[in-house]
Amino acid sequence: MSEAVRALAQAAKQAARCVASASIEQRDQALEEAARALEQSAPQILEANAEDVSEAKPAFERGELSKALVDRLKLSSEKLSP
Repeated sequence: MSEAVRALAQAAKQAARCVASASIEQRDQALEEAARALEQSAPQILEANAEDVSEAKPAFERGELSKALVDRLKLSSEKLSP
């Protein structure tokens, strides 16, 4: 496991502890802030996703990825909207 993945896993574990001890109001506020951030970042997210899908297509053509996996990778504005 790479050091970056290990660091992300440790950060996720710490975040899970914080969420577990947060009040319902704090959790609701955090979810609302996350939703706002997703809405504001949607154009950049969709652009990055289009690049990811473009990079995945050659892997599909080489038989390294399934069509279903590439299809699941594709995001749309509808998928990002609540």
